[in-house]
Amino acid sequence: MKVLFTLAAWLFVVPLTMAQVSSQPVVSVFPFKGNYSDRVTSAVFSGLTSSRRVKTVDSSTLDEIVQQQKKSLDDKYDQTNAIQAGQLAGAQFMINGEVTAVNFSNQRIGNVTYYNCNVEAKVQVTDLETGVSEFETLQSSSSSSSNSDQDYLVNIAMSSLMSKAESFARRKFPASMQILEVLEKSEKKGIISFRVEGEGLTSKASASDGDELPFPFPLPGMRTRIIITNQREVVRPDGTKRIVNEEVAFAKIKKVEDGGTALCTVTEGGKKLQELWDKQARLMLKTTN
Repeated sequence: MKVLFTLAAWLFVVPLTMAQVSSQPVVSVFPFKGNYSDRVTSAVFSGLTSSRRVKTVDSSTLDEIVQQQKKSLDDKYDQTNAIQAGQLAGAQFMINGEVTAVNFSNQRIGNVTYYNCNVEAKVQVTDLETGVSEFETLQSSSSSSSNSDQDYLVNIAMSSLMSKAESFARRKFPASMQILEVLEKSEKKGIISFRVEGEGLTSKASASDGDELPFPFPLPGMRTRIIITNQREVVRPDGTKRIVNEEVAFAKIKKVEDGGTALCTVTEGGKKLQELWDKQARLMLKTTN
């Protein structure tokens, strides 16, 4: 009865303070396990927050729920209880994980010695509605020719890890938006630019988006990309119907404005986009980075 009373009390107190105020997913971040776990947890939390794609549960709120649960469960605390705590905090997703490697090495090039640190963390993302988990490995590194202090090298690596977590959040939780108005079009190219409305919109790509390129940094001016799909109904041979999403155009965010709007330019498919816009088709816009 003690456990049921505690959980019921939190159901009425906590969710109203977090979720339901935004269409963005709410994510609870629990402490990672392993060496330097506090710093890794902090870096991941900061990266998620910086992405602007999710709402993160305040750590003090989670700590309070966790401590309350531990008392109720006589210190028997496991993954199931962590999921329950995330749900009580109004979260749709829970993130936790393990630091799988923190390695230090020296490398001499010519007359210079470089002191290196490599950090690897396995991130677990759990959908609190379905209970399904996905895993992602984040890796970061640092190097210095002037400072061999391990604590210093770890701190630099954490900055890189925060950027990796931000990029991960952008991929995992794309921002959705809708076209408010067409700004520029031509007979030859179709729609050239338009204004959108949505949450978590950013014009510049995160610092780790260059990881997919041959060099480990983003191109100067790399922009947030958008994929535009047309949601339409098709009829199967047996007469039943299904919904399909057809890719029709691509764009990038040029400038974010006040009030949750942004200016976008079409990079491909402007003619097809114009045709569907004129037909008032059901267009879906999501970021890809």
